[in-house]
Amino acid sequence: MRTKLLLLTTFVLLACENILVNDEIATDQTSMFELFWEDYDRNYAGFVVRTIDWDSVRSSALTSIKGGLSEEEFFELLGSILINFEDIHAEIIDTDGRRIRYLAKNPNSISIIGPLNNYLVSARKAGEIFTYGTIIDEEIGYIQIPTFSSRFSLNQYEQIDIAIRNLGDIKALVLDLRNNGGGRSDRQKTVARRFVKNSFTYIKGQFRNGPNHNDFDLSITDDISPGGSIRFTGPIVIITNRSSESSAELFVMTLETQEHIMIVGDTTAGGLGLNTWRELPNGWNYRMTLTLTSNRDGISYEAQGIPPHEVVFFTKQDSIDRIDPQLDKAIELL
Repeated sequence: MRTKLLLLTTFVLLACENILVNDEIATDQTSMFELFWEDYDRNYAGFVVRTIDWDSVRSSALTSIKGGLSEEEFFELLGSILINFEDIHAEIIDTDGRRIRYLAKNPNSISIIGPLNNYLVSARKAGEIFTYGTIIDEEIGYIQIPTFSSRFSLNQYEQIDIAIRNLGDIKALVLDLRNNGGGRSDRQKTVARRFVKNSFTYIKGQFRNGPNHNDFDLSITDDISPGGSIRFTGPIVIITNRSSESSAELFVMTLETQEHIMIVGDTTAGGLGLNTWRELPNGWNYRMTLTLTSNRDGISYEAQGIPPHEVVFFTKQDSIDRIDPQLDKAIELL
């Protein structure tokens, strides 16, 4: 029981951290690549949901390295390997701060939020995080949740109670998760508790535990229950786009199980797993996904994202016209 509790605490609360892989290994490119490749081979959880010939990646990369690469070319080689995972949690940063990272995109839709002053009676702030207001001529509230970052304390996330209370006697609510890049799981859970009607298991996660890409521990689960000084469980629409990432996706995955909640917009980024940072001997840092994460029914959205109930794109012309078709659809449904 104690071991399970420790693993659960790690799964739910672990923030990104630097782990020095081995500071005694030589810093030549071949040695560092082998270290990088073997670490991913042994610990990366996402191979089972991605089609990647990892052995061929190794052969091709070693051929390039033997041909002679500059430091910049070697950095770009490692970056291109990670980009091919199409995993928002697979990235690399060099000692100058240069960063190579996959960004989920949709050629038919841009990741943008329309002009709120066209929709809200007045936009107000609750604490440092939330923007909220009432939709013009409607009994519908709106709350924008831009992050779940640990830069803000849990107390700041509890300030959503102020927004809910000040919205007054609304009949429905829009929660805007667009462009939310995620953060800590405990932050999203704190907010999500305000909108669930009952207690339930909302997440399952598995760590790698063997040399094969499909070797996993038994699932670790976590539950959620209603909480907060004030809650709203009337009709809710959550708006998402391809820049709704990581813990923002956990939030969506949790609430999509509730019958009073619908999802509108574009598919989320598809990166829900616990992840961590590693450090190579030359000081470069890279990140990897450590868990295969799924919802209470065992469905994993890793590598594909959470699809909305109503698909609505946001085009460049919409931005020029200063309209927000995703918010318009949310209002229409409510």
